[in-house]
Amino acid sequence: MNKTLHPLNRGVTLVELLAVLAILSIISLTIYSVLFGGFKTYDRVIAENELRDEADYILTYLINDFFTLKSSEIAEKKLPETTTKNYFFVKTDGKKLGIINSEIIVNNNPISLTNDNVILSNESKIEETSPNTFKITLVLKHKKINKEVKLSSTLSIVNDRKED
Repeated sequence: MNKTLHPLNRGVTLVELLAVLAILSIISLTIYSVLFGGFKTYDRVIAENELRDEADYILTYLINDFFTLKSSEIAEKKLPETTTKNYFFVKTDGKKLGIINSEIIVNNNPISLTNDNVILSNESKIEETSPNTFKITLVLKHKKINKEVKLSSTLSIVNDRKED
C-alpha cells in the first residue's frame, strides 16, 4: 500500500498560527480587563460598605446620648473649642460629649471604631443650627482606598430651661 499525502494536509502555516495567536491575545486581554475591573469594583464596594457601617455605628452612639440630653444638662458648648477642631459639650456632671482629637467621645469615653481601615477625619464637626438644634457631620475616610463618606444628621435637644 502506497500512502501519499494529500496536498491539503500540509499542516498549519505561519500566517494561520500568527492569526490564532493574535485572536487569543485579544480575547485574553479582554478577559483580563473585565476580571480585574471586577476586582476593583468589588474592593470599592466593600470599602463603601465599611464606611457606611462605621458611620451608622458612630451616629448610633451620638444619637442615643443626644436623645436624652436636656439643655439644662449642658454646662458649656465648645462648637468648636478655641484654636482646635474639637466640637463637644461639657455636661453639668463634667462629662464630655462630642468630637475631640478626631475621636468620638461619649460621657468621657472614646468610642472605638470597629474597622481598622476606617478613620474619622478632622473635618467632622458639630454645629448649632438654631437654639437647641445641632447638626452633626461625620466624615470618614478609608485607609486602603482613597474613598470617604460624609454623613449629616440634625438633632434637637429638649429645652427645659425657663425663659425670662
